[in-house]
Amino acid sequence: MSIAYCSFFHKNLRDDVMPQFKLNKKYVSVSSDFIENLLPSANATFVKVYLYALWLAHDGKDVDNSLIAERLGILESDVVQAFTYWYKKGLLNAENGVVEFLNFCEKSDKPVTEQQTAAVPPVQNTKTYNSTDVSKAINENQSLSEMYMVAQALLGKPLTTTETITLYSFYDWLGFAPEVILMLLDYCVSMGKKSMKYIEKIAISWHEAGLFTAEAVNEYLQKEQQKSGYVYNVRKILGILDRNLTSVEEKYISSWNDVYGMSEDMVALAYEYCVTQTSKLSMPYIDKILSRWKSEGIHTVEDAKKDNEAFRTKHMPKNLQNKTYEIYKSDGYDYDEIERRMWENMKKRD
Repeated sequence: MSIAYCSFFHKNLRDDVMPQFKLNKKYVSVSSDFIENLLPSANATFVKVYLYALWLAHDGKDVDNSLIAERLGILESDVVQAFTYWYKKGLLNAENGVVEFLNFCEKSDKPVTEQQTAAVPPVQNTKTYNSTDVSKAINENQSLSEMYMVAQALLGKPLTTTETITLYSFYDWLGFAPEVILMLLDYCVSMGKKSMKYIEKIAISWHEAGLFTAEAVNEYLQKEQQKSGYVYNVRKILGILDRNLTSVEEKYISSWNDVYGMSEDMVALAYEYCVTQTSKLSMPYIDKILSRWKSEGIHTVEDAKKDNEAFRTKHMPKNLQNKTYEIYKSDGYDYDEIERRMWENMKKRD
């Protein structure tokens, strides 16, 4: 540390002597992982909340949201956002009503990454609002006032007192900006959902996912739109448009997109091979094909067809090499039995 950098200590330091820093014995330990990997990119307010909460817990004091907000001079919703952020980063864990601080000195030395997550406890609103205070807040905030006007237009009706308070709670309790609340309403209305209970459920899910800004919501909605289009196209390929997908089918299709990274064309080819081999639609069979392609790094139709040709040439007798995709014929899996059990399990759940 340079002497120039310490100029604010000038009165107590000699220019020719490097200052020595000492730690008081009464201090709170913060992990090097936190300082090196998380602190540089974290919101300053979130860092303040984490450190203050860590100090409270270290001293055996209650980690109270309202107390933290008051002492740090921030909104209580900022405290909630901060805790949600650190849950997502893996620095907090919640089980059986106990919140544990993770990854400080005595914890793992492995760097904390964005892939690490911890269980986020259910978001519960401990605040109560009365209509008078809410009306006053709306009148004093032009952005809120404009938001309510647009909200009524989106919902196609005047807002009830309860609905007005609920929307205000999204702003005050969940920490959503007015534009995010309007994006939330627009999203729900576009799906034909105007019930405030449903809207509140989606609001809480957005909060838990860390969608606090218009940019974050836009990115999320784009991904949802892409996923929706993917599912629809796959349903067309599989000929499932006359009914809703079962939960098992949804999981299969979701994994093909999110886990395997397979395009609709790849699913179509896997379906073609499946029907050729089994004479019917078999989700487990298609999944096995796509899983193998992923493990082999095959992500184009051209490469998949080449792989099929190579397999036939290597493993099939010459008189059978005009057969299509026998790759899973002898893999030890009984797909009829797998599918039978799958449908039995779905019937039990129904």
